[in-house]
Amino acid sequence: MHIIFDKDGTLIDSESVWFEAYDRLLQPYGLRHTAERHGRLMGASADSCIAQLRAEFPQLRIAKSDLFAEFRVVRDERGIVPMPGAIELLTRLRDRGITLGLATSAKREDTNTELDALGWRHYFSAIVTADDVMHHKPHPEIYLRAAELLHAVPATCIAIEDGIHGVRSAHAAGMKTIFIRDERFRLPIPDEATQTVSSLTQLTLL
Repeated sequence: MHIIFDKDGTLIDSESVWFEAYDRLLQPYGLRHTAERHGRLMGASADSCIAQLRAEFPQLRIAKSDLFAEFRVVRDERGIVPMPGAIELLTRLRDRGITLGLATSAKREDTNTELDALGWRHYFSAIVTADDVMHHKPHPEIYLRAAELLHAVPATCIAIEDGIHGVRSAHAAGMKTIFIRDERFRLPIPDEATQTVSSLTQLTLL
């Protein structure tokens, strides 16, 4: 068995950081971000997120660089915070000899910054970011690439995700999926999820 994690909102409490970044970018236009909208953006590429926002609000003049800059400002204010149970789960899996990978829609720069700040890079035998693929979640490329780097058959991999795009990406790659449903964003449970829990602390069987 091999386990491949998403990062934002799954291992690191960065979806709340992204939420605040979107909200700050929308406020000058008299708009506020919502949990429902954020759920649609979770796990998508930055280009896709900007396109969705512009389709909803044609008056927006927000560039991808603005989004990343605001995210980093909020992250620096809040700090890099693990999701509940993340450290314990990573340590338990490593001690059992289970090979771990990371498949994130984040940029490599931000991924490296966050993993190094937490001292987590050593947990992962493969790290695939948005900078390493042509097609982003829900396309399966990122999970197929992670499996390839782990020298694993996708069917032997379990993906752990908090976003619908990510669950569909891993499912399309032929993997079982565990959906971490964050109550803050009230996402519907995707049909493709093999198992759904509300927190990493509930994954006692892994």
